[in-house]
Amino acid sequence: MNNLRKYIIFILIIARCLNSYGQNSNKSYIEFVDLDFLIFTPISIDCGEFEHQFKGEIFTREISDSLSVLLKESVNQFVECDAGYCIDTRAKLYLWIEDKYLIICISKTAIQINSICYSNNDNFWDIITKICKLE
Repeated sequence: MNNLRKYIIFILIIARCLNSYGQNSNKSYIEFVDLDFLIFTPISIDCGEFEHQFKGEIFTREISDSLSVLLKESVNQFVECDAGYCIDTRAKLYLWIEDKYLIICISKTAIQINSICYSNNDNFWDIITKICKLE
């Protein structure tokens, strides 16, 4: 009986550890470069080229659950930009929504989600600057 009790406790500990591991891997986070978002460069950095162009200069920060909720609310407030607008990516946000990451590329004036550009809103920008401590 004593061995059965030890076995059950061991199984419960393993199950708890596995559950905690799964929860931590689904956190929202942001990758950004420590550049002034207002500086214009001669070449705009495309969303897909962000990691390649800034290799070795990218910082990563995990986003708290409370800020993640605020960011999710902000996403619904974006207004689509004119067709053909290209952003100069300075950060990439990986926002955990409904069992998958929504990847948002960010510049000072606009964001890009699934190849569609949207105007940046003040609420979203305030949260991003707080996370990255840009201002």
